[in-house]
Amino acid sequence: MAEYCSGACRATFALIALLLIVPHAAKTHYAELNHRDHYGGISRAVPHGGFATVVNSRFSRRSLHRDKDAKAAAQYCKDGDFTALYETIGQDLAPWKETGFTVSLMDWVLSGFKQYPLRSKGVGVAFVGGTPHIITPPALFNTVGHHKRLITGYLELMIQLAKTFGDQIPDVEFVVTTGDEPSTLLHHYGNGSNPERLPAVLRFCKSDASHADILVPDVHFHMRNFTSNLLAHADDFTAQWPWEKKKPMLFGRFSPYKRAVSMRAPELYRSGKKGKSICKTAGPDLWFCDVRKHFMWEWARAANRSGLPVDVAQQPKRDMHYHASHKWLLHLDGQTCSSRLEQLLVLGSLVVKEESGYRAFFHHLIKPYEHYVPFWKKLPEEAEDAINWAKENDAKAAEIAAAAQAVAKRYLHNKALMCYWLTLLQEMSRLQRYRTGPDAGDRVYPTWLPVADYMAEEGRAELRRHHMDAMEFWS
Repeated sequence: MAEYCSGACRATFALIALLLIVPHAAKTHYAELNHRDHYGGISRAVPHGGFATVVNSRFSRRSLHRDKDAKAAAQYCKDGDFTALYETIGQDLAPWKETGFTVSLMDWVLSGFKQYPLRSKGVGVAFVGGTPHIITPPALFNTVGHHKRLITGYLELMIQLAKTFGDQIPDVEFVVTTGDEPSTLLHHYGNGSNPERLPAVLRFCKSDASHADILVPDVHFHMRNFTSNLLAHADDFTAQWPWEKKKPMLFGRFSPYKRAVSMRAPELYRSGKKGKSICKTAGPDLWFCDVRKHFMWEWARAANRSGLPVDVAQQPKRDMHYHASHKWLLHLDGQTCSSRLEQLLVLGSLVVKEESGYRAFFHHLIKPYEHYVPFWKKLPEEAEDAINWAKENDAKAAEIAAAAQAVAKRYLHNKALMCYWLTLLQEMSRLQRYRTGPDAGDRVYPTWLPVADYMAEEGRAELRRHHMDAMEFWS
């Protein structure tokens, strides 16, 4: 047919072809660019040609800009003077300092992922080229109840770490668990005598004396938008409730969680009022301790009847503004570390903190009688001693409250939390004795799924279902 077509006819066909091809190319390339922009994924090949050259040029400029931003963010983590915050990282990684993280160790940890103590409550993640991948079966997320949304929250955090730091995140892999109790009980692993059989697992809470979990910030910081919803209003709390206006009363509101305590971690055992036993055997080597119930329903009620200024109960619930109207705020840990502590530190009131034996990633920054007043090292009656001390040392109590608030403002905002993650992953990568990813050939990966793919297909729907789709991170 072309041999019978005039010059005008051929020009018309060429124009039609151009109109059909170029929009398709533009749609394809911009879809790829948007996917890369949102998820920080690996660039795809683009056909040669004039339009492709323009797109590649734009892509290169965006990539350079993104790389520049990632380097700036990583530099902020070095220059932001978070050295004191990072101190716990070296302590947590010390058991593997000599042997490092080997292929056999990682294979062994993942082989027991479904069994106690992990019981599939968590996820394995590998970063390669700054991009996170899932290395444990995603189908397991549907077998762990409410832990699925916690896992999904951590996966969204991985996406945001990649978006913020890019290839400043080294190639590294790890397991992060969402379980309520610490997972690496030293007693079960020869007291850490063989690092090749000591699970390297990331978690938000542990006891230093009995556990080797590697501490990370609790994902609740992001799930509850701690920075914008609470920390950003620290000065407002102080202005609304200056020290002299606060009510001199020990105040607290708690859910009556039982605390699971291993008999192999005796430092976590709790005795009640006058030495009463408040822990019951729940398994071959497990106690359930009614710490909160006992304090609310026995000690606090009796203390109130005796005339002590105490308002500690389960109901009615009160918001943080109401908490801030009191001089003395009680903190009791829950099943393990309670995320209520960081909330109380913001309010400009004196925190009276249970010495439970548990520690989170920032607890080394807060010291007794510098940032809080301790109690219940042995018995709950020590709360009365704390109240009497606060009454007699009102000016010092105000100083302690202000110092606690300053620690929260300096070290517990979103950027500091993400810097902690970056620094931890960098230190873990230095200890890893093999190359990460299936292409490296050092380890077999039965599961290798980009986190971005899981989040697009299922994860973000899970976040929306639980009203977690507005989680905040770096900015």
